Amino acid sequence: MRQLGTLARRLEIRWLDVVIAVGLSVLAIAAPSEAACGGVVDVPAAHHPRGQSPPLAIGDSTMLLAAYPLASAGFEVNAHGCRQWPEALALIRARKAAGQ
Repeated sequence: MRQLGTLARRLEIRWLDVVIAVGLSVLAIAAPSEAACGGVVDVPAAHHPRGQSPPLAIGDSTMLLAAYPLASAGFEVNAHGCRQWPEALALIRARKAAGQ
């Protein structure tokens, strides 16, 4: 019986250690994740027919790695990590107002 009590205390301490470690990890990751969104990657199309605008690819962090392959395929690319819909809509509206 005495061994069960000792084991229970050890498990209780370990459980508390795990809860504290997870809590601190969440706090440590939450703040930098907002800051780690990065800047805007704006890549012009490598080629497109004269007199025509290249197709525009607007994306978020999932498009960051694909930006240069898309540009080489003829797309103008604008990617931004953590981009939200309102930001993408504002970009489209600004380009439309500029006649692009």
